[in-house]
Amino acid sequence: MAGQEENRMGVGCIQLGTLASGALATSSITLGALHVFSTPTSGGCTLALPDGEHEGQKTIFKMETDGTTNLVITPASFMDGTTITFADANDAAELMWDGGEWVVVSLNGAAVA
Repeated sequence: MAGQEENRMGVGCIQLGTLASGALATSSITLGALHVFSTPTSGGCTLALPDGEHEGQKTIFKMETDGTTNLVITPASFMDGTTITFADANDAAELMWDGGEWVVVSLNGAAVA
């Protein structure tokens, strides 16, 4: 995976850096508190979000820098749809695991489909 990990906000916060085009097309996200992404200038990125580990678990995703492509996250179990798309810088989504599905707690610019 292209990019580097950096602890920016404490335990569970990672910076993945710029994602290479298609580099994570079939990768799963490691669950943590905050995931911050920058997208590539071509190809886009698609990530799989595994089921949560315990009821009430929350995770936040933010697109820090828009490299002109979209980031699409596909939760394994999702109450509100099938995907979350981040198209612009500062798009964000907070999700909570209810014991059986991820539920959207808040969206800022990101789109659920």
